[in-house]
Amino acid sequence: MAEAIVRFEPGVDYDRFRAYMRVMRVHATERNYTEACEPSLRAEREAAERAEREAAIQKQKADREERARAQEARAAAAAERKARTGQAAKAGSVKPKDVFYVVTGTDRVTGKPGVKFGISNGDGEVRLSRHARDGYNTRHRLFTGLPEGVAREAENGMLARLKGAGHRPLHGREYYPQAALGLILDSLDGDLTPAADSVDKEVKALTG
Repeated sequence: MAEAIVRFEPGVDYDRFRAYMRVMRVHATERNYTEACEPSLRAEREAAERAEREAAIQKQKADREERARAQEARAAAAAERKARTGQAAKAGSVKPKDVFYVVTGTDRVTGKPGVKFGISNGDGEVRLSRHARDGYNTRHRLFTGLPEGVAREAENGMLARLKGAGHRPLHGREYYPQAALGLILDSLDGDLTPAADSVDKEVKALTG
């Protein structure tokens, strides 16, 4: 059939094509004959073909898994970058504590005269108004514009100094009897005045 088709195709060297077909038939016949004589050869050939197909399938599977792992790694890296960006933005939105204040009044928890010191940011007015509503309605010191970390360090240092001097808090960490006021003011004036942008020593009544 192939010879009949090719015979009428223009430009085809029919003699060379017929010779090629003859060689192919001989080759196929010889292979079939050899495999018929030695069945193990056919089994080996079929096993080799199966192994080749299986290797191709396994390679495709490995390629798919590798692409999936790469995609997961890219997604994880993107999520980590997003998380770091969010944390950095959150950290950047927290205002540093750059204010230190001292207030006195009647402690509502104990009913005794007390002194309260602490740290805040900005002008400190929001925090001071809150303390005024709690009974601490007289301001004695307001240090503003402190370098980052100075207010927190002064707060921790004052707690240690009061403990060393034998003063015990009324409650909490920073609520003390008014007997500690002199030590607190003297210590802060010496520690914070050089570092602050502004120091207000006016004794001022606060409103909540």
